[in-house]
Amino acid sequence: MRLTTLALILSSILVLPACGGGGSGGPATAELRIYGATPVAGGELTAGHVAAGLTHPFLLTGVMDRGNPLGMKGLLRFRLEIPAGAEIVEATVELSQNEVVGSPFTRFGDILLNHVRYGATVTEAGYHASPLSSQVLSNDPALGPRIVQVRDQVLSELARGATTIDFQVAFPAIAVASGTDFVRLGDFSAGITDGTPWLRIVYRMP
Repeated sequence: MRLTTLALILSSILVLPACGGGGSGGPATAELRIYGATPVAGGELTAGHVAAGLTHPFLLTGVMDRGNPLGMKGLLRFRLEIPAGAEIVEATVELSQNEVVGSPFTRFGDILLNHVRYGATVTEAGYHASPLSSQVLSNDPALGPRIVQVRDQVLSELARGATTIDFQVAFPAIAVASGTDFVRLGDFSAGITDGTPWLRIVYRMP
């Protein structure tokens, strides 16, 4: 039986740095940094259920083969705690690529940041949710930061009255077969650090 491994990250920490200047005399901008937190749920997905008990302090995508290949994706959820009436100037998801094992980019292609909606709880439907949009997050094995613009995605969720936004971190097509090739992104093991995935939102008030 094929198994897939799931990591779910729920954001829980909001940081509001000092406001910046308007530059041309217009309204000043402010910046929100909405950080991910330690995974609170996860499991090995089979054909019909989530078996609780397996969590990771990071995101994984690719295949891990320890005698029984596991296809892996990472799920991210951020809270949209934005002041009413704010104009969103910029929004980015930022995280780090920390480890590459094997040759996952040769085997699977680029890592995508998929905008998805996987519901209130972790289910197989969430793991296999069809992307509303996709952008390249990483296309090479070099370690270091990765940044993706997500302003349109944030605006679409705010327009429908959503209070959270969901993303998958995943290769586009993970063929579960023998051989270990995966990428580890983000790091939650040491609390909030530069490696913790976060949603950065720059906004201005009228």
